[in-house]
Amino acid sequence: MIHYMQQNMKKNVLLIVVLAVALFAIYMGSSPLRALTVSGNSMTPLITQADMIVVAPVDQNNLNLHVGNIITYKREIDGTTVLITHRIVEINDNGFRTKGDSMDEIDPYVVKPTEIVGVMKFKIPYLGSFLRFANTTPGFILLIIVPATLIIAIEIKIIIRYKYGEKEK
Repeated sequence: MIHYMQQNMKKNVLLIVVLAVALFAIYMGSSPLRALTVSGNSMTPLITQADMIVVAPVDQNNLNLHVGNIITYKREIDGTTVLITHRIVEINDNGFRTKGDSMDEIDPYVVKPTEIVGVMKFKIPYLGSFLRFANTTPGFILLIIVPATLIIAIEIKIIIRYKYGEKEK
């Protein structure tokens, strides 16, 4: 009986985690907020490569940004558009001057309002590393294939027990 209760508890905890992740994904999909993983160290120690940040879009007609805000913006580097997240250190008529917290120099360019993707609202520590791992082949196998296989095996075992009239142990 205790073993059966422990199995149910594990299933319930797994179900809650899966539902929480699914609800977060649905919310992020229907929300104007964007979840982004961090790939550099320019904002350490506040934001690291292990973190995921959530940014909210800014109204292009009323930017309402100020010095100290952390923004994510588009920048073309070597023919590729990348997203950069830095802190606003100066605002002028041409746009925004930014700087990574761990950098010595202010960025050598001005960020135009049209390049801004959003302003950082919060970060989720360590989730970036988890998502980066989940997007690898070993991560997919470990996080999707193995659990799915275990769930299928458990369900097959329950069906066989039911079919042959065994009581659940």
